[in-house]
Amino acid sequence: NYSIQGEPILININLEIYPGKILTILGPNGAGKSSLIKLISGDTNPTRGTIFYDNFDLKMLSLELRAEIRAVMSQSQLVSFDYTVREIIEMGWIEKGIKNIESEFKKSVIEVSDKCNIKSLLKRKFNTLSGGEQKRVHFARTLLQIWRPLKKYSNRYLILDEPLNNLDLYQEVNIMEIIKEISKKNKFGVILIIHDLNLAAKYSDYLAVLFKGQLKYYGKPKNVLTTNKIFEIYGLRMKVNTNPLQINYT
Repeated sequence: NYSIQGEPILININLEIYPGKILTILGPNGAGKSSLIKLISGDTNPTRGTIFYDNFDLKMLSLELRAEIRAVMSQSQLVSFDYTVREIIEMGWIEKGIKNIESEFKKSVIEVSDKCNIKSLLKRKFNTLSGGEQKRVHFARTLLQIWRPLKKYSNRYLILDEPLNNLDLYQEVNIMEIIKEISKKNKFGVILIIHDLNLAAKYSDYLAVLFKGQLKYYGKPKNVLTTNKIFEIYGLRMKVNTNPLQINYT
């Protein structure tokens, strides 16, 4: 539960994020999606209730330990100083300087930059980039944080608040393909917010729909994305094809 000045923002939310699975949060504006992400990230404390990472109470984990087990991409991230793209991405490497993995640092930066299609931008000043390019740079930085060897924890989590904002169609699909690949290959648990119902249907293992601060629906995409449920949440009449699962405007 989470309230601001006595006003309930999230009410009785109970969810699990599984290693190797993608959970997508859906819902209209003001439903509480970003507030939930901030709670799970540890940026905000719940008014009531507890968040666990593999049986560890989040409130008991230091900032250093949090950084080791989860990487967060916020919805908006302003950069005031005139950093290069490479410098922004390198900020995600939380163990730079440790002798036994220092040799992997430069290699990892290039690999993650190449995967996110920003290798050609590494020497550019971050603030000269378009909104979509900046989004991909922040995504690469977030990936680099959990790209490195892990010391103590077997499970890692990727938390993404609207990672597809400002991206063109190709880059939207590419980012979702990357998320799917690293989730399955590296067994990362992923929770993200997106608004495109078809991308959510295609790439998510589970969907959670927030409505007026409550968890209205949760389950497999085919069970959540139905004509009646979409109308109830968004007030839109949509045609839902089931094989493959696809949502169309009527």
